[in-house]
Amino acid sequence: MSSLLMRMALDYFLKRLSEASTWAAIAAGLAGSLHVQFSGDFTKALISFGLAGSVLLGIMLKEGVKK
Repeated sequence: MSSLLMRMALDYFLKRLSEASTWAAIAAGLAGSLHVQFSGDFTKALISFGLAGSVLLGIMLKEGVKK
């Protein structure tokens, strides 16, 4: 059962890698994480959390809407 679940997860992520939005999210995540320079630990943590959330959503969500 565990290997089936892992295979399904791997298939899901491989399909996401074929979408342009996934690569755009990865690029945005890299650019944002490399160029964020703010003072204050809380501000840095908050920005990092928001950035990580947006990257995760960009990778996990499918493109297009089914009608």
